[in-house]
Parts: sequence; structure tokens; C-alpha cells
Amino acid sequence: MVKPSLQIPSIAVVMLITTGCWLSTEEVSEKLPLPDEPVDTDTSTPPLDPLEVSDIDPEWGSTLGGSEVIITAGPLAGSAPDVDVRFGGVAATVTSVVGDEITVITPAGNEGWTDLRVENAGRIETTSSAFRYYADATGKAGAIGSYSWTEYPGFDLNFSPIDDRGSVWVMPIVPLDTTYAVQVFHTGTMDTCKSNESGSTVTPLNLQLSSVDLLRSGSDDSLSLLYRPDDERFQASLSSGDFIDGASYDLGPLSGDGWPADLTIENIVELPSAFTVSTPNLGWSSVGDIPVMSQNIQFQWSTSESTKGDWIGLWIERYDDPFFGTPEVQDIVTCVVEDDGSFQLSSAVWSGWNGGGQIWMHVVRVREPVGTLPHNNALSQVVGAYWIGGVGIQTF
Repeated sequence: MVKPSLQIPSIAVVMLITTGCWLSTEEVSEKLPLPDEPVDTDTSTPPLDPLEVSDIDPEWGSTLGGSEVIITAGPLAGSAPDVDVRFGGVAATVTSVVGDEITVITPAGNEGWTDLRVENAGRIETTSSAFRYYADATGKAGAIGSYSWTEYPGFDLNFSPIDDRGSVWVMPIVPLDTTYAVQVFHTGTMDTCKSNESGSTVTPLNLQLSSVDLLRSGSDDSLSLLYRPDDERFQASLSSGDFIDGASYDLGPLSGDGWPADLTIENIVELPSAFTVSTPNLGWSSVGDIPVMSQNIQFQWSTSESTKGDWIGLWIERYDDPFFGTPEVQDIVTCVVEDDGSFQLSSAVWSGWNGGGQIWMHVVRVREPVGTLPHNNALSQVVGAYWIGGVGIQTF
């Protein structure tokens, strides 16, 4: 017996083979283009819009190069190897392209404003005077000052208590190869004393600002420093609650002549730990306890590995002992010493000695700053300083 043949439309056979199931004629017609419907075979990419640079952050850096800069531009195509960025014609290192942000490391350049050129996918955008190079000042001081608190635990020679006091001052300067220790204590060599010397001349940088703000790291606390034209620096008085062991401060953001807009200096100053002085007895309160000092004064103070500063400073003023009138200073001795708990002064530092004359002594624990000025790599020389002071008399 011959079986009747099964007639299957050829198009249905194709659909059976490709889909694995039978489809009706209507279903087949829905899945295939009609003969008169054109099929789009153009796979070319539509042209990109013109390249446009909308932001450069920051728009400044050191002539040495090496600054990280984020350029906002678009539309961008591809990844970092597909983008070419040049500052004044010199290629920068493109480290990443994410969305419309290009992150680059600047090349070295000449001081002043320069053009920025961005190339991507056959398009070029050049922005004139887009980036400013500042003369590199690596290793030099770009600001000097101190955040200081002074404690007077004893009396003066009129048997009156001496008020504790504090102040903070910041002086932006033309970069100079100096330090706070050299400027104020006249030596940068440890365990060394100087007599009646002065620091090198600094050139203050007038930012044409009436005030700047110190911002405590990790806090909303801030302190406004007002500009004092006579001293050519920013300054403010402190109360006891303003000195916090271990606190660090940022300066800014600020804008001023000689510094770029919205500049913030992180960690411009860090504060040391408080301490006490046991010798001499600066906390005396009666006649019998007044320290009588020989020429080779012995100093002793509290310290530990966890609280020690970067160094200890000694500031000692020796006065004459006139029968009438106001005592006049005869010697100012300054020392920079290790914060190891003790130091003995050499008698050779004095130009003379006046038995019975006043001798004012200050011991200061100093914390060196770690901040740099990001536009030119200059160092902050604004130190944190905790002082202890008092008075004695010169032995006869």
C-alpha cells in the first residue's frame, strides 16, 4: 500500500528547521519581511558632534609637571589610548577616560598661561590660555607662621600671675629656601644654640585679601585670620579651647594675587601635644621658689614616644639689673634641640652676666607641617607650637 505523500510548503520547512516547531502561514508571514519592505543594511556609525572642552580642574600646576588634572570634554569616543592631550604643544599622560572626564598628568612647562589641545576621533579642540604654570618651588617655603599656645604656670617678679595666651599667624611669601626654625630660632641644626642673631629676609606675598580661613580637619570648626598690613600677614588671637592636641588644619579655599583661584592647602599646620617643664621651676609662686639661674642652665621636660614633637625650641632673654628705669635686654639665646627630655645650655652663649637681673625662659614643643602648596610644590612652614614660659633671676 502506497502512503499518500505529505505536501509541506517550502517556507514552512525552513521555519521548522530553524525554530524547531511548526508555524502557521500567518505566523510565518509575520516573521519575514514582506517583499516590498526594504531591509536596512547600513552599519556605519553616525558622525560625532564637534569636540568641546567645558572644564579644567585644576587649571594650574607646577612647571615641573606631574600635576593630576581632570578635563571635562565631549562627546568622547574610545578609551585613554584614543585621546591625545597637549599643554603648550607637549603631550600629557592620559591615565583614564571615564564618561566625559579625561584624567591626565601634566608635562613640564614654562611659567605662565598656556594652551590646551584635546584630540579624539579625528576632532581637535584647542583652548587658549587654559592652564597656568607656576614656577616650581620644591623644597622651598611658600608660607611661614605658627599656631601657638603659651602657658605661664608661675608669677612674674612683681608676684602677679601671668596670663596664658595664644595666636595664629600665616604669612604667604615668595618661595625661599628657609624654615620656621631658621627664621625664628636662627638655626636648623639639632642641639645647636645661637646668640643675638636674626633670620634671613623674606618677601611677603600680598594676596590682596582681607582674611583667610583655617579649617580644622574632620570638623566644621573654622578660624578666620584677618590681614594686618603693618605685619604683612594674616593673624588671629586664640583662647585655650582653640588649641587641640594633634589637630590639623587646612587653609582656604582662597583666591588672591600670586596664588590661583580656589586654592586649598591641606595640612598647612599640625598641633603638637602639651607637656610640662620640671627644670627650671617655671611654676613658682613664692619668693623662696624663684629660680636662680647659672649661666649653664639645665632644662628638663616631659616627653614620650607617643607625644614628642619634631623638636624643642628654647628662647631665653637675659636682662640687665638697673637701679632705676626699665631693664633692657642684653642677650637673646635661641636653641633647636631634640625632644628627648633634657638639654643643658653652654655658658659660652652669653655676652655677659648681671647678677640679680631678670632672665625670661620659654620652652616650646614644635610640630613641623607636612602640607605643600599644590600649585608650585612649595612647603608650608606654618608650625604648631606649645610654649611654656616663666622668669627667674641670674645668680650672683
